[in-house]
Amino acid sequence: MSIYGANNVFVGTTGSASVDTVVMSSPGYSVKVTNVSGTSPLFWTVDSPGGACFAPTVGGHNAFCSASVAGTAVNSREGDFQFGAIVQLISTAPTQYMVEVQSARATS
Repeated sequence: MSIYGANNVFVGTTGSASVDTVVMSSPGYSVKVTNVSGTSPLFWTVDSPGGACFAPTVGGHNAFCSASVAGTAVNSREGDFQFGAIVQLISTAPTQYMVEVQSARATS
């Protein structure tokens, strides 16, 4: 398990079947996770600081999934303004990913 911090964008690589935690400090309305390398699917969860922060499992329930295709991006829900986000990711093989905080401005 590795823990990282970033402001708006973070690029990293998961370990084999271990959870990476990325703590984002910028406010926004959603988080986008991109499977950069496409090595294997990325399963991930996102929560606000102080939230439940459930860790994802490979193939698990209640997790987002960025498919094992390079460049596949998935956006978390939009509309819940949050100050920072805690994103946890897991995959079956080392997989490069990018986590981005989306839109610090209200959408119209």
